[in-house]
Amino acid sequence: MGVPCLCTAVRNSPRLRRRVPFVFGLACGMYQNSFYTEFLLAKSGIDRESVKNIEYRRKTDVGPPSNFRFRATDNFGPGNEVAYQGLPFYLGKHAFFRLNACNYCMDVFAEAADACFMDAWLPAYRHEPKGTSLVVIRSSEVGELLLQGQSEGELQINEISPEEIVSSQRGHVRRKRELIYMRRGLSEPKGYSRAKPTTAERLNWFLERLAQKRSKSAWANYGRKYGLFAFWLSLSDVLLMQGMLKYVTKLISFPKRLLGKLAKLCRSDV
Repeated sequence: MGVPCLCTAVRNSPRLRRRVPFVFGLACGMYQNSFYTEFLLAKSGIDRESVKNIEYRRKTDVGPPSNFRFRATDNFGPGNEVAYQGLPFYLGKHAFFRLNACNYCMDVFAEAADACFMDAWLPAYRHEPKGTSLVVIRSSEVGELLLQGQSEGELQINEISPEEIVSSQRGHVRRKRELIYMRRGLSEPKGYSRAKPTTAERLNWFLERLAQKRSKSAWANYGRKYGLFAFWLSLSDVLLMQGMLKYVTKLISFPKRLLGKLAKLCRSDV
């Protein structure tokens, strides 16, 4: 079981390919290095030298399934839980601690795997706190195993269209596949039908590269020694630019939103 790059590595290794009967993948939207974990440990109040256990996706019985929790435990017990929709989401969205190789990967659905599992980020499944999994099956043998689990009452399986699968990971598809040419500095291939990068996306890519590099050095030089406040203080210029970009994005999109509202008013009058 692994993210797309690990699945591909297993498939490309003659020795591992013979020894591993099944390769299961996870849909991927880019990953961070170990500093991300150290940062969340500090936020939860657990020292990285004494941590005993880490739960990255601790589910709750209430709230949306996307707001899972990060929780670490040491000899004295669990630390404070960190909700994903707060700090972890912010770090991932803005490329803090991101692995640089992820910027040049197009694989969202673990294309080398026998099956790829992912969260069902779709309206129909938003009210199930424990979450729902979607799976793309590429192996008839794996498909038979899952159907066997259903017949034995261990699994509940419903079919879903490929379009809904893509829609559930729309943000990742946009970032990893449709904007790959922007990140690689290449011209888009002829006949490419997807929307070209917007001005906001180009500006955001500039800030992502900056945050990716600066966050790693800031944590290594300041955060580890002096804590979270020193980390954020050393990145004050990056945070200021992020705030400015948010404001500029609103200004850029204002005419479009205004025209949309006017069109809606005209239709209602008719």
